[in-house]
Amino acid sequence: MATSSRGGVAVAQVRNQAAGALIRAGRDSLVRNSLLVMITTATNAGFGFLYWIAAARLFPEAEVGRATAVIAALNVAAVFANLGLSTSLVDQVPGLDRRRWTEMTSTIFAAALAASTVAAVTAWIILPVAVPSVAPLVRSAIAPVVLVGVVAWVLAILLDHVFIAERRAEGMLARNAFAAICKLIIVVLLGLAGMPGSTAVVLSWVAALAGSVIIVGGRGLRRLGRQAPAPRSASVADIRAIAKPALLHHLANLGGEFPMFLLPIIVIMRAGDEASAFFYVTWMVGGIFFTVSTASAQSLFAEGSARVGEPNRQLRTTLGLTALLLTPALIGVPLFGDWILGAFGARYAEAGTGLLILLVVSAIPDGITNIWVARWRVLGLRIHVAAINIAMAVFAIAFAWIFVPSLGIAAVGWAWILSQTLGCVYTAVIEIRRRSDGAWASPGLNATADEEALCTS
Repeated sequence: MATSSRGGVAVAQVRNQAAGALIRAGRDSLVRNSLLVMITTATNAGFGFLYWIAAARLFPEAEVGRATAVIAALNVAAVFANLGLSTSLVDQVPGLDRRRWTEMTSTIFAAALAASTVAAVTAWIILPVAVPSVAPLVRSAIAPVVLVGVVAWVLAILLDHVFIAERRAEGMLARNAFAAICKLIIVVLLGLAGMPGSTAVVLSWVAALAGSVIIVGGRGLRRLGRQAPAPRSASVADIRAIAKPALLHHLANLGGEFPMFLLPIIVIMRAGDEASAFFYVTWMVGGIFFTVSTASAQSLFAEGSARVGEPNRQLRTTLGLTALLLTPALIGVPLFGDWILGAFGARYAEAGTGLLILLVVSAIPDGITNIWVARWRVLGLRIHVAAINIAMAVFAIAFAWIFVPSLGIAAVGWAWILSQTLGCVYTAVIEIRRRSDGAWASPGLNATADEEALCTS
């Protein structure tokens, strides 16, 4: 009886400690928003998993492959059209009063709308030439859908970054959940109705994305208690305030995001439609591992921009949270990777398991570079951010282009591991140099007074 009593006390203590940890996490906006961004990613991944299972079961591999190439092209166009504006939201908007907040966000949204329109038309012209197999789809009756897709994608990215900047990532979760659920429902209905696979996939993707921006995005902005961005004539002062940092943010973002969307296009160009389908599904599953550190890094950037003076605690919290959440993936994927991909079909598991293992391993150096990029953004070291991201992107894209024909889709996994490892080397070199110059009291954790002043500048 005494043993049972002691056991009950121990269980109660563990339960109370766990509850206390959850309460503390809820009060820490860095942890809370990191987890909300991760939940958003998990929601996208979970429904995306179901979405691509449905697509793989409803449509032939070649149809799915062509659709993934179009979706990847829309992503690339959206990345170019973003112009670093989403990152500028997180960098410059936190702490502004109501009037300046509306002025800055309105200017940013207006610039993004113009840029995305140009990018959409450019993608519609270039894509059929670059990937001839998708020309009939892009030049068909759904061409307007392709154009709308780029604009909607850019606006969705901006909305998500508004919520991150305000440290209210629940708005991001709501918009993404709406899009993910609607996308799945639409593709199943269109598939059962007999619509061709590539058309059904692209149409469902764009319709759900546009609906999430119009229906959920506007409501989320109102819940922030801010006046929603409205069409206005941008002042010269606003443009100058945004343009200079946005350019470096844009270069850095291109380096960070461009490979994610260009690599599927490289695969279809160098290995064919079916290989593209196998790669895209594996890349989609593997992308879950990258988003752990990405979510933490985004929240670290927002926290640093909104509440400077605590960079060391924020950095330690971000590193610890990322390591904690990546550990199960590092253990589970080698054991269950073939089973996960087998849900899409036996051929998907056969072709993609090796790549999936490479991707989960690459999440370690990828996490280090993601977190340090966020750290450097907070400190205003935008040139280093742009340099590391562009260098890693060039290496990964070049390696994949050269070796996909001989190594297959696994070449992309090796490209990502090697590029991120080189990024870690660059990070170490820069931090060692900064430490020797007195910028750090100890490597990576203790900022000097000069660096703290840079944070507040």
